Amino acid sequence: MNEVKNIAWTRISVEAAAIVGSILLAFAIDAWWEGQKDRETEQELLVSLIQEFEGAATEFDIRWTEAEQRRIAATQLAALNDKTIVQVDPETLYRLWIQTYSPSISDPPEGTLTSAIATGRLSLIRNKLLKSRLTGWSGRLANLHNTERNLTDYMVRVFIQDISQRALLPFLSAAVGPDFRDALLAMPTKNHLNWIVFVTGISMDENEQIQDEIAEILDLLKQEIVPQQSQT
Repeated sequence: MNEVKNIAWTRISVEAAAIVGSILLAFAIDAWWEGQKDRETEQELLVSLIQEFEGAATEFDIRWTEAEQRRIAATQLAALNDKTIVQVDPETLYRLWIQTYSPSISDPPEGTLTSAIATGRLSLIRNKLLKSRLTGWSGRLANLHNTERNLTDYMVRVFIQDISQRALLPFLSAAVGPDFRDALLAMPTKNHLNWIVFVTGISMDENEQIQDEIAEILDLLKQEIVPQQSQT
């Protein structure tokens, strides 16, 4: 009984508290370390996404320029008549033709974002608005891609097929002959050209909306970048 009475309960309590405190401290350090690694991974992801969206901005700017050239060329071809077409030299006519029917489908870089979504790394981004924009990015691209593909399919399956039944399509400016000029003046061809102008205009509007979206996403991404020493 004396041995029981002589137990140093105070010392045991202190030691137990120290053990519990050490365990809690270890958990806290571990959580802090994991948080640090998450922040470092987040920063690396943000930098990669900035590079990717800057590349996307360049891609869409190029595609917009190509679309503008197509719209101008198709408009000029559609405006030709019996009197004006003879005044256009074969080289210019061939250039307008090539610019009109050349397909153009945007192909922005998406590897980093696709990987981040697939692996769950996108959840490391703490900015909810940015995360929402990134999650919905592929869906917003779908509308533009559908417009571009529909226009390309129309040019290949309808426009080219129709005009090729009226004349031999030129593959060199020297091959532009009377039959091809007559085919360009045919009413069905003018209808095709006007349709290409119309749909190209839609794709350009969608392209501009996408570029505005990219600018907003880049702004949000850059706001989340912090100096290395400030990461917590």
